[in-house]
Amino acid sequence: MSYLRSMTSLKVKILIALNLFLNGTAAFAFHNVEMHGQASGCQHDQHISEEVRTALMNDAKISGYKINVSTRQKIVYLSGEVSGRESMIRANELARSIKGVRGVVNMLKMGPG
Repeated sequence: MSYLRSMTSLKVKILIALNLFLNGTAAFAFHNVEMHGQASGCQHDQHISEEVRTALMNDAKISGYKINVSTRQKIVYLSGEVSGRESMIRANELARSIKGVRGVVNMLKMGPG
């Protein structure tokens, strides 16, 4: 039975890796990442969110947009509206550049701009 569980677990990990490779970072968000130390993880997530918000506010191309930032288990979630694809990509790059970020789920939408 243990062998069967480990094989199933391996298959799931392979499918997640394949999905991540084919679809980008958004697929990574659906993988349940093990977290060591809930309290310290939460504090670290808050720090990451603050760092991402600061980076977005200090960037001339992004600072005028209302972008919501949240972080869970070192995965950053971006939501809101920007004017174009370049702004979406720039926000993603800025979030990824923050130390400690394991992935970015970019849910930004393009609106009039």
